[in-house]
Amino acid sequence: MVARPAIFCQVMSDKVEGMVSPSVDLEPWERVWREHRVAWKSMVKMFLAHVASAPPVSRPSRSEAGFQPVPRSWPCDECTSVFASSKAMWSHKMAKHGHRNKYRLFVVGVVCPSCQVSFGTRARVIDHIAHRCKKCKLVADSGSLPQVPEAILQVLDAETQAARVSARKRGESHLLAPRPSAPASLLVGAPAVGLH
Repeated sequence: MVARPAIFCQVMSDKVEGMVSPSVDLEPWERVWREHRVAWKSMVKMFLAHVASAPPVSRPSRSEAGFQPVPRSWPCDECTSVFASSKAMWSHKMAKHGHRNKYRLFVVGVVCPSCQVSFGTRARVIDHIAHRCKKCKLVADSGSLPQVPEAILQVLDAETQAARVSARKRGESHLLAPRPSAPASLLVGAPAVGLH
């Protein structure tokens, strides 16, 4: 019984020896497969067993192959500082040059002014508009949302900063939203769904 697959494989190897690559012309390969299904199956099984028993091919590591990572630098366009990541550069710009997220100009509370979803903190609403929701970002960029007056904006920014400092003092890496005491549909500013 062991010799039988070997015979089938010998028959198959004679059939496929002069054929062009299947990537060039698949039709002759399909014909052989249809006409000699049992022999084809045996040949594939023996090939897979051979591949499984072969020692693994070792590839050189990236350093052995001479791979050198390209160092990227992120220069600040307002001073001579250079940073290893864009995140570090933007952090520097916010701390040293006073850059702020432009979408904070549209957010008063914890509810997105575009989609009316509550996020628990003003910072999360700003992040939602700036990075998470393309539709809300487009609405804000179109100018259809009212901007918060500068006096109110300063108070809101001061409150957000105080909340961040308080969170850091508690050992938290970011602002945590307070747990809602009522369902989201009943929170102030959320759309009244199903209420008559």
